Amino acid sequence: MSDDEYRRIFAEATGKFGTTHDYARATHEQLLQMGIEDRALARLLNLPKQRN
Repeated sequence: MSDDEYRRIFAEATGKFGTTHDYARATHEQLLQMGIEDRALARLLNLPKQRN
């Protein structure tokens, strides 16, 4: 998917347990605690917010 599509999903998608962005961030933090570096996920989490 494109960066813009990820931005849209992070900005809009929510579920029973919170936002997609919150879930992705929690997953990334847990991976880091386990010694796993997911650079692709880190890059997506650090995308600048989409301009209107």
